[in-house]
Amino acid sequence: MLAKNVKDMIKAGVVLALTVLFVSCDKKVAEEITPDGRVDVDIIEFPFAGAEQEFTVRANRPWSVSLSDDSWLSLSATEGTLTDGSPEKIGVQATRNTGARREATITVAIEGQSVIEISVVQEDGFLLFGDPSIAGILQADEMLDETNILSIPYTRGMIDEKVVVSVAVSGEGAAGITSIEDKEMTIGSLEGKLSIPLTGKPLNEGAVEFAISISNGYTYSLSARVLATAFGETYYDEKFDKMVWGGDYVNRQYGIMGGFKLDGNGEYIIDENISVAAVDYLTPGSHSFLGTGGMAESYEILRGIKSGPGARGLGGGQILERPGYVQVGNGEKSDQLMTRAIWSIPSGQTKNVKVSVDLAIWEGASTNILIQKPAGAGTLSIDHLEVANHSEWQTYEFTLTGASNQTRIAFKTDSQLGPDGKYGRFFIKNILVQEILE
Repeated sequence: MLAKNVKDMIKAGVVLALTVLFVSCDKKVAEEITPDGRVDVDIIEFPFAGAEQEFTVRANRPWSVSLSDDSWLSLSATEGTLTDGSPEKIGVQATRNTGARREATITVAIEGQSVIEISVVQEDGFLLFGDPSIAGILQADEMLDETNILSIPYTRGMIDEKVVVSVAVSGEGAAGITSIEDKEMTIGSLEGKLSIPLTGKPLNEGAVEFAISISNGYTYSLSARVLATAFGETYYDEKFDKMVWGGDYVNRQYGIMGGFKLDGNGEYIIDENISVAAVDYLTPGSHSFLGTGGMAESYEILRGIKSGPGARGLGGGQILERPGYVQVGNGEKSDQLMTRAIWSIPSGQTKNVKVSVDLAIWEGASTNILIQKPAGAGTLSIDHLEVANHSEWQTYEFTLTGASNQTRIAFKTDSQLGPDGKYGRFFIKNILVQEILE
């Protein structure tokens, strides 16, 4: 009897042990098949230029990542084996988009779990053109030259991208202006402008319309006017003919120069004890006419910067003497030359005027010269001039509508560094302001 009871007890113990074992195994299996996977974003957005972004995967099972479109997207990793829920960052790289807005899907597959999808979008990258403008004056019976430029600004440019531009000309003043047909042009940077020379000889005064079309679908109509050839009074004529010293940079010729000393005010005057000597074309003939520590007022009067003691003369920053002209800027900072006020315009009246100016740049400097109106009334026809000539003079023209006798015009160096790694430097002479007769 005792033996039977012992046997039964052994059987019961075995059954109990097996039951516990099976339950424990079932619980372990259940834990192993409960996946837990997550990502930290549901959408990734890229700019047209392309970039790299990232998202995070957390999972307790092996996982993989795939793309619906790998022609413009790439991943830093496509699978992972971290199973403790630790975060793993995945980089997503998008290339530059040159077309329409595009979309794709990143699929994250975690073992034993439904897939997770992340939407990816990138904005369109079509080349964008802005409002065009025309530099220079369109004048009847005068040939158009290198100053008459049709400029079309653009953004989202792709280097070496080709576009085809056509410009139709119509209106009362259109006769003699050459239309442009299928002119192929090359985009040179991310942002810039297309510069298209206008050619021909306008025959008639009057309004003219430029209908611009570009191969990417851009169209624009720009209004301008061909001016009559008649000009009235000369209101301003700055020749700089009292400038004598310094090397002639534009013509690459030697010049002459004396010496200077400081006066009691810490400004430079001529030192009669220093003989006049030859200087090379790189050497200016003075310290700056304007600003603290520059040339004394007596020297400014001698060279025509001022008309007399206490007079209000030319304004600006680093203005340096050259023979028959001046240099604006020394490359160390942005500088400007500001004209005197146009005093000869009758008080209380405004006049439409043409401004002509002879310009050249320092070789390697920025070709961009800003045109501003820091004082008085009036609206400028342009805000800058493109000047590329450095070893010859060229005349540039623009108009100023509604100028008063308080109006001053500023010619300013580019605020950005030029190809030579310095701020702009340019040379200027013969500033002429004439009344435009209606």
